[in-house]
Amino acid sequence: MRGAARQHSRASRYVRHCASIVLPQWRITLSVHPPEDAPAEVSVDTELRVAEMFLGPEFYEGTEQYQRELVGHELIHCPLAALEQPLEDLEDWLKSQQGMLGMFGPPSMPLSTVQILRTSYRRLEETCVQILTNSVVHALPLPGEIK
Repeated sequence: MRGAARQHSRASRYVRHCASIVLPQWRITLSVHPPEDAPAEVSVDTELRVAEMFLGPEFYEGTEQYQRELVGHELIHCPLAALEQPLEDLEDWLKSQQGMLGMFGPPSMPLSTVQILRTSYRRLEETCVQILTNSVVHALPLPGEIK
C-alpha cells in the first residue's frame, strides 16, 4: 500500500502543477478513487472553479507522454463543463412540466430530445477538448520532470 500512496502523491503533485499552468485560477485535486468506466474523468464546479480528477490504472501504467496528455485533456474539460448547463436547465424544466400535462398539454420538446442533444454535445465537446489538448499539452512538463 505504501507504493500506491507514494504513486498517488506524485500524481497529485503532477496534476496540481499542470493545473497551475493551464488553469491557474482553479483548484484541482486528485481523488484516491479511480474513475468508473474511463481511463480518467473530472468532476467540475465551474462557478467555484474547483474540480476533482479521477485517474485509473491506465494512467499509472502509461508512458509519461500518455500521462501528460491524459491530465491535459481532463484539465481542458474543466472550463468547458459550463457549456452543458443549458442542457441541464432544459432537462430540469421539461421534468417540471411533466406534472402539468393535464392543464397545458405536453411540453413541445420531449425529454428524449434533450438526451439526443446531450449525446451530440458530448461528442462535439470531446472533439474540441482533444483539439485544445493537442495545442497545449506540449507546454506541460512530463511527470518525471516534477520533483
